[in-house]
Amino acid sequence: MFGTAKIIADERSNSLLVFATRADMERIKHVVSQLDVLLSQVLIESAIIDYSLGPNTLNFGVSAAQNPQTITGNPSTQIAGGINNGQTFLNFLTNATGSVASSGSSFASALPGGLSYFGNIGPNWDVAMTAAAADSHASIVQTPSIMTSQAKPAQFFVGNTVPYVTGNTYGSAYGNTASYSQLSVGVELDVTPFINPDGLVVMDIQQEIDALNGSTLIEGVGNIPNTIKRTLTSEVAVKDRDTIMLGGFIENNKSTSRSGVPVLMDIPILGDLFTSRSDSKQREELVVLMRPTVLRTPEAAAAEAVAEQKRLPGVSQVEAENKAEVSEEIQAEQRAEQRGAHAGQKGSGLFAPAPQLNPVMETNTNAAPVPMP
Repeated sequence: MFGTAKIIADERSNSLLVFATRADMERIKHVVSQLDVLLSQVLIESAIIDYSLGPNTLNFGVSAAQNPQTITGNPSTQIAGGINNGQTFLNFLTNATGSVASSGSSFASALPGGLSYFGNIGPNWDVAMTAAAADSHASIVQTPSIMTSQAKPAQFFVGNTVPYVTGNTYGSAYGNTASYSQLSVGVELDVTPFINPDGLVVMDIQQEIDALNGSTLIEGVGNIPNTIKRTLTSEVAVKDRDTIMLGGFIENNKSTSRSGVPVLMDIPILGDLFTSRSDSKQREELVVLMRPTVLRTPEAAAAEAVAEQKRLPGVSQVEAENKAEVSEEIQAEQRAEQRGAHAGQKGSGLFAPAPQLNPVMETNTNAAPVPMP
């Protein structure tokens, strides 16, 4: 293409050695100036929002029991009956009163959660009622960020490793041994961006979110950790500083149960006295958002780093405290070296005294060297 021109690349110094005619040299310079440009960098910010609502539960029920009664006659007859809308109600009736009577503890300490009430109707009927409701929610927001260059793959991982036993060996020459493995649990983001001149960023993304979820006992091995795994693999195109939703997951769980005395439980209002009801609702949402920011020059990347630092007051405060501590340590060391230098001590610090020379003669620019007195 360039005639008899010869081009040698020196990777060590990132330079080209060119042997060519003047005309070819001009053409080569033009081509190199078009190719030898600084690649843009991109800051990729990801937001993982995990919101769990519930479980929201409601339990209500009334239980009644008739103490055994004897009907005189020949022969005599004993009768008893009751409505048991939950075995725990009657257990509470007997356990609470029995524990208070035997141990003398506070009655309130024997109460279960929620509203509980029991009473005696005449000498024959015991009645227990309970009502309990629970409402909870939790949110987890993770915002991993990573910076990389054009077409350069980047990997981000934050989490921990969980060791677990994978096998046991018995009766070997070295005694009983066990083999272990490490399970990585956390958030991992792998991304490779491609940036065009118009600021459009095409990203090849692979994201994985792992969380511990109890363990499973395997006979002869031990407890093996369970994990909840969420993975996302995609290739998306998004403009500079625009936000895109990579994926969303919404799960709703709702359960309702109702039991009681046939016919009586269907009576309006009064039917609640012969019914046990349990309701549960749970909703879980998982959304993954991502935003690329193209940084054309190193100065833009540095400015973005400063802006991010100002946006994080905790990081700025820790950095300032660390600088103050280091400055105090340096000043204390300098004062110690100065005191040692003034006292004539030898040292290797910044303020160590200079070695004393024993000059033999002094040079005079206008006269011959003469011995020192």
